[in-house]
Amino acid sequence: MDAAEMVACELLENAIKYGEEVPAARAIRFTLSMTEDRIELVTTNGCTDHGSVNRLLCRIESLRSAPDKTELYIERLHELLASPRDGANVGIYRIAMEGGFALDATYADETVTVTATRRIHDRVDI
Repeated sequence: MDAAEMVACELLENAIKYGEEVPAARAIRFTLSMTEDRIELVTTNGCTDHGSVNRLLCRIESLRSAPDKTELYIERLHELLASPRDGANVGIYRIAMEGGFALDATYADETVTVTATRRIHDRVDI
């Protein structure tokens, strides 16, 4: 539950911070769905800043292919120490590393859709 809450906050913060109204996405959309073994959070927002979108897509792709997500997260923190004016941009790393969620993103019609999914582990009630 804590991880899903953090992921929802990070996804929504990014959608609010970088989103804008476009014909295909006049408002931010957020969905949360669960099955017995999986949780999925999705945000959709408009964005005409293609550079920003490309950076997001590259970060997500690097996280998807990284054997050690912690290493990427720490690398980003070191970059921030060296150049703090670049903006944090650590939310995507937190989602993958701290939350344990897999990320995917698409961009079409000036609309960004970010999907975070995670398997729900079996609980043992004591």
